Amino acid sequence: MNHPGQAAKLLLFMSVWALGSALGMAQWAPAAGQAAAPVVTPNLAAPVSTNVAGPRIQFDSTTYDFGRVMSGAPVKHVFTFTNAGGQELVLSRVHAGCSCSKVGEWTGRVKPGSVGTVSAELNTLAVVGDALSKTISVTCNDKTRPELALQFKGAVWRPIGVNPELVVLNLKPDAAFASALVQITNRLEEPLLLSPPESTNTAFGAELRTNLFGRAYTLLVSNTVPLPGGVAQAVFTLKTSLTNLLPLHILAVANVSPAITTAPGTVRLPWGPLASNLVVCVDIANNSTNPAILSDPAVQANRVDISLKETRAGSLFTATLAFPAGFKLPERQTVCFTVRTSLPQAPLVMVPITQSPEPPVAPLLQPPGLGSAAMPLVFQAQALASLDLGEAQREELDELRQQFIQEVGGAGQNPTDSSYLERWQKARAKSDKSIAEVIGQQAMAGLLSIVTPAESGGN
Repeated sequence: MNHPGQAAKLLLFMSVWALGSALGMAQWAPAAGQAAAPVVTPNLAAPVSTNVAGPRIQFDSTTYDFGRVMSGAPVKHVFTFTNAGGQELVLSRVHAGCSCSKVGEWTGRVKPGSVGTVSAELNTLAVVGDALSKTISVTCNDKTRPELALQFKGAVWRPIGVNPELVVLNLKPDAAFASALVQITNRLEEPLLLSPPESTNTAFGAELRTNLFGRAYTLLVSNTVPLPGGVAQAVFTLKTSLTNLLPLHILAVANVSPAITTAPGTVRLPWGPLASNLVVCVDIANNSTNPAILSDPAVQANRVDISLKETRAGSLFTATLAFPAGFKLPERQTVCFTVRTSLPQAPLVMVPITQSPEPPVAPLLQPPGLGSAAMPLVFQAQALASLDLGEAQREELDELRQQFIQEVGGAGQNPTDSSYLERWQKARAKSDKSIAEVIGQQAMAGLLSIVTPAESGGN
């Protein structure tokens, strides 16, 4: 039989235990409606020891799982690391892998056994997806891990779905108008109301249609007037009834194809008079839906033979221009290749013809080895002049020429100097590699087909 005093003590103990359990559960359970806390994936690393030669970087975790958040929600984290080595740890660089993430303050120097941090944040307005992974790169003096990546991981959802986010209108020359549909979906429980769309360009218009009140809408985007050839764009703004959401912004772009395009757009001839016969082909494309008939090809200069061939009925043509040796364009006179078409949008096609006034040369630059060393491709002026290069590309070639002259030591070098030959060969290899990056692989292949092996050094 239990003693009354013992029963009272037991009852008191059970009451205190139950109260403590309830408080503990209340402390760890998330509040109603509250999202679960983000998960930090730990590194199962050994305890920190400084009995290691050299610096050693050891993060508590290299991955921050922020869970599932709504677009616009702040996502910030401080990654903590320890120097587990025996020498000072130095972080030389910490940078984000994309524009959607940003690096904050970070510890540059950490003594053995001490702790450092790297702060970073993710702009959730710039990303969306169910399985996102964005990295922060860290560079340090740990020879075993000189570079490592920190990771943001999680899902970002948008309360208002817009599909597509970019509207593209492709207009043919003989089809003046085009339209596209944008689906707008409300993913929140609260009904969504949208204001009439406002456009930054009066040449574009949009009509908002209700599919399901408060839940789904369709935006019909189109151009309101015929657009000139090229690219035009507009931004549509729709205000929402939800005070905690920003207005919707939808970008629309219209690509208007010209009726006729030519390649090249300009025929560029080497300086004159031409040293030999030169044949140039001009491809002519009809971008309209109606077949074209081309006639009366001509060049406003003497002694140029022209042939016109239809390579695809009504849509693709090739004009071949044969310039004879000794040809030189008249000074101060604009010369074009012209051809008439049956299209009302482009009755006459004109392709300008230009000629280099003089070859670019390296002043007083004599190749070493008594002239046996090959000139770089950037100095093969006549071959380069036959390529269809833009002004920006030609300016870059001028810079490459000046850079080559500086790297060989300038003009007036002794051609029998072995060190001059060594500088020449090194600079030529570098210059020939750089010119391919400037003019592109296709133009590079054309250049090498013109330059003889002797001129290009045979490699």
